[in-house]
Amino acid sequence: MNRTASVAVGAMIVALFAVVTALFAAFRPDVATPAMRGAEARANAEADTQQLLVHMTLYQRYAEKAHVAAEADNWPLAAFYAHEIEENTERLIDGAIVDDGLDISAIAAEVALPRAERLLAAARSGDRARFDSTYAVMIDGCNACHKRSGHRYVQIQVPAAAAAFPSQSFAPIPGLRPDRE
Repeated sequence: MNRTASVAVGAMIVALFAVVTALFAAFRPDVATPAMRGAEARANAEADTQQLLVHMTLYQRYAEKAHVAAEADNWPLAAFYAHEIEENTERLIDGAIVDDGLDISAIAAEVALPRAERLLAAARSGDRARFDSTYAVMIDGCNACHKRSGHRYVQIQVPAAAAAFPSQSFAPIPGLRPDRE
């Protein structure tokens, strides 16, 4: 092979290497470094914490409103908010939330969902004693979860009269029944 042919072959090899390198760079599989995995884990933990805070805020709001509605003997409204508690629990379970290594979604499936379902049934029954008893069991579940997750300082209680919401009337609507889905 003469010198010109050797240079041409060498140039083609270099060009081919450049093309292969460019293709590899463009289509290389993502290889997570330890730093990348750590950053992703921190981002996921932060997202889970934010999502958990939203769920806890909704629980408190819906539970207070369900209680105030029951105090006013407005069972359709109490059932509505009990249903919202149940739906919030289902969303929490579906969210697969882990906070500080604790599977909150699994705890919600085990503890919160059965209590939410019983609260909804009690609200739909319109039986005040049954509702109050079921509500107390639900509140105990909230506090048990807070203790289990290291947040025992978050103590939930049956709302006092001062917890009423001035922006909403809890008076019953005549003829409206609590048995809606």
